[in-house]
This record gives sequence, C-alpha cells and structure tokens, in this order.
Amino acid sequence: MVMAKAWPLNLTSEDLLQEARKSVDISGWDLLKNALDITVRWSLFVFFALKLLFPDQVRRCWFLMAFLGQGYLYPLPHYQILSIYEKIVSFVEAGRVEWVAIPGDIRGEVFDDWFLMAVKKHHLIAYVRVSTFRPS
Repeated sequence: MVMAKAWPLNLTSEDLLQEARKSVDISGWDLLKNALDITVRWSLFVFFALKLLFPDQVRRCWFLMAFLGQGYLYPLPHYQILSIYEKIVSFVEAGRVEWVAIPGDIRGEVFDDWFLMAVKKHHLIAYVRVSTFRPS
C-alpha cells in the first residue's frame, strides 16, 4: 500500500495546483485523488485522531481547519477561516478547468459540483458570522 501525501496549509491554491500537476504526471490519478481528498476534505475521525497524536498534521486538512475553526474546538481568527475557504474554492475551480476532460470518478469527488457548492455554502456562512461578529 502506498501512502498518499497531503499538502500543508501554507500553500496557495496556485501552488497546490502546480503540485497536483506534478503528482499526476509522476504517480497518476489514484494517488493524486487520495492526496487531494486528504488535503482538501479529510474525515472527522482522522482529524481528531491526528489532533491527539500529531497536532502539526491537522494543518494538512484544509476544509476541516476552516470548518472547525468557526467553532470552539479549534478556534481560528476570522480572516484565516475565510482565506482557507477562498483557497479551497480557488483550487477546486482551477482544477475543474485544468482537468475538465478527466472523468469525475478518476479525478475524485473534490472536483464534483456538490463538493464545490458545499464549500461555497460554508464560506458564505463564515462571511455572515464575520459580518455579525461583535467582540465582547
């Protein structure tokens, strides 16, 4: 079994797209699909397991960082939450253009309409929370 890698949060969406291009050329779509799945959306179970065992690895699951950053479990500054969502939307939209000819079952769910709409929904919710936030 080959482990899929995940990319850290400090990459821009353009950097991630460039890394994804390299990865698909070297390793193919199976590893890239898994790596993007880990990087962009990851499961809650793995998130909490890693948070306990390897706290620095949490920064590799972008969507979860933004989603949980809105709550009390893993609070983040508002600007950071918004920038993570913006990074995900930018990457997914660019990837959909870049790999439009690749069938969805090969390139992965990260590029599906439902996933992009879900991220945009949470991005909008984060904007609403920021706009109504009143520090105490």
